[in-house]
Amino acid sequence: MANLRPEKPRIFLLSLDNKEWFDEMYSRLINMLAEEATLQRASKPDAALRYLTNNTPQAILATDAGLAEPKHSAVLARVVEYTRRGGIVVFGCMFSSFMSRPKMEAFFRDGWSLPWRYGDYHRTDPEGSFLVVCRPPARSGATQRRPRPFAEGDINLLQGNLSIPSFPPARSKAT
Repeated sequence: MANLRPEKPRIFLLSLDNKEWFDEMYSRLINMLAEEATLQRASKPDAALRYLTNNTPQAILATDAGLAEPKHSAVLARVVEYTRRGGIVVFGCMFSSFMSRPKMEAFFRDGWSLPWRYGDYHRTDPEGSFLVVCRPPARSGATQRRPRPFAEGDINLLQGNLSIPSFPPARSKAT
């Protein structure tokens, strides 16, 4: 008899600067995700590159700031390529906890060609938090074959099943 249950989506946890206490601190989130998806994780760059070469997950969760390290530039290039092909990348968990304002701004400017600015930091419970998702908008026809740079509007804030488009930060006027 054929299995009528749909296959669970695959989420790739990218933990290149994994801390030994990550699993304990984020056990609730990991357990909630594992109920809905098949989780796979890489904490070494070679394993991450191998996985991304042979698999196309439904989403990548960058759990820490390791992706921003220059020594992981090959992994970053592969993640950016995955995203430009329509993949979803979520920067969460400890991603912003160990990254300075200048480093984060350089990460998005240099790695993603995005003029994003570091904003306020708020730590909340995963059940009620917003997730930052970077995904290019759907394209069709000839434009689908031509990659294009990301833009500020390519980011969405998600809560549950609700997708809220982001807006560029308000520019302050000189008085």
